[in-house]
Amino acid sequence: LKEFGNWDGEPKFNGWRGMLHLPTRSFFNRHGALMSVGDQFDEAVDQLDDARFDNEWFDIETLLRRHGIAQHSLVLLDLVVPKVDYLQRRAVMERSVETLDIDKQPKDHRLYLTPTFPQGDGFEPLWKKLQRMNTKMGVVFYEGLVLKRTNTAYPFQLLNPSRTFHGWTKHRFA
Repeated sequence: LKEFGNWDGEPKFNGWRGMLHLPTRSFFNRHGALMSVGDQFDEAVDQLDDARFDNEWFDIETLLRRHGIAQHSLVLLDLVVPKVDYLQRRAVMERSVETLDIDKQPKDHRLYLTPTFPQGDGFEPLWKKLQRMNTKMGVVFYEGLVLKRTNTAYPFQLLNPSRTFHGWTKHRFA
């Protein structure tokens, strides 16, 4: 990976990825369709609103129905801000939102920031730790890792929801 730039790793959660338009409190799936579960996250959305971000759109993971962990919680994955690199977006989020601790079982009705782990000597220790936490919690809460190139802008585009962005890569547990 090092020959392709610096990367940070984030857990891939077992939930539904979506976009949140904060002013209208509307949730959209990754294909742009309105999600019907938005009213089940009022407490987490209130926490995000209290964080007073300057932007309106948020890349989120909704935790509901797939397992009994962190029900009605949102995981903030990223800020939808064009032309700002990942490390800058990350610094803004870290100032305002509690980072999920992968060593503890998360609580219901909360807003969490996805944790991030620098590339260092690789991601194998994180990979194994997430699998151990799944075993400890008795559910598949983590599905793998998402690697993000640290110098990339948010891949905001409206052309095709299934379009591949090579600055982020998903790696699922087998």
